[in-house]
Amino acid sequence: MLRKLKKELLIWIESLFIRNIPGKIGIIIRRNYWKRKLGKAGKFTIGVECDVLNPRNIYIGDDINILNRANLNAIGNGLIQIDNGSSININVLIDASQSGSIIIGKNVMIGPNVVLRASNHNFKDLSTPMKLQGHSGGKIVICDDVWIGANTTIVPNVCIGKGSIIGAGAVVTKNLPEYSICAGVPAKVIKKRNQI
Repeated sequence: MLRKLKKELLIWIESLFIRNIPGKIGIIIRRNYWKRKLGKAGKFTIGVECDVLNPRNIYIGDDINILNRANLNAIGNGLIQIDNGSSININVLIDASQSGSIIIGKNVMIGPNVVLRASNHNFKDLSTPMKLQGHSGGKIVICDDVWIGANTTIVPNVCIGKGSIIGAGAVVTKNLPEYSICAGVPAKVIKKRNQI
């Protein structure tokens, strides 16, 4: 009972104080708070109203900038790794829950409202509601120097090649080659960067 009360109190403290303190003081407090809880953390900033779930399975490098309302979710054996120099814009969901893994390379730019979801609900058993069938964990790999435009969705078991650009609103359902410019639903290569 005492352990549950302590856990509940910590959730309240995170929600009321850590997540919502504005300005430079808030950035310093959040950095110091999350640095102790994350699996590994370099030098990073994290904005207000960000959720970090199962921080022990989240590894963040140096010079990482995470803006307001981002959500990093690694519950249920998930794994998130974000390498040096990457930036995550507002309202981004990076969800590696339920045995998924998301690996983000160096100097990756992720635009606002992007969704990265590394696992899916199982749905093959027609006699059981989908929400009761569990999940299948997958993997998303975003190589170095990738730019992901606003409102993009990236599904499990996808690798985005080095130096690629994903146009706003794309849905990435398959691997994309390096230095490609991709757009659409589903995302397709429309040009190579060296062809501009």
